[in-house]
Amino acid sequence: MEVSGKADDYQAWKGGQGQALVIQMDSGSEGVDLTRARIGVYYSVGYSLGTFDQSMARIRRPGQTKICSLYHLMARETVDPMMYRAIRERRNLIESIVKRGKAA
Repeated sequence: MEVSGKADDYQAWKGGQGQALVIQMDSGSEGVDLTRARIGVYYSVGYSLGTFDQSMARIRRPGQTKICSLYHLMARETVDPMMYRAIRERRNLIESIVKRGKAA
């Protein structure tokens, strides 16, 4: 099943149809409840830390009763490692700013 610009099978999947749901990150980062899922697989990410964090929070959210696993697929010698590094650096920057703000 799929949620993207081409298809929207979300309600059918949420209702119990289908074993797997493929979601584009922007489509799956807000407004969907994926607590029916227990496994998330990322094969591509963008530069937005907020979109990335929100997409992960769709599975790990209040009401989740399953142990969840998130997998991040990366191909060597591609832009993938650089994208994850950029997201990690943004998170580190934000955490540093918040810590300094609390100390002030």
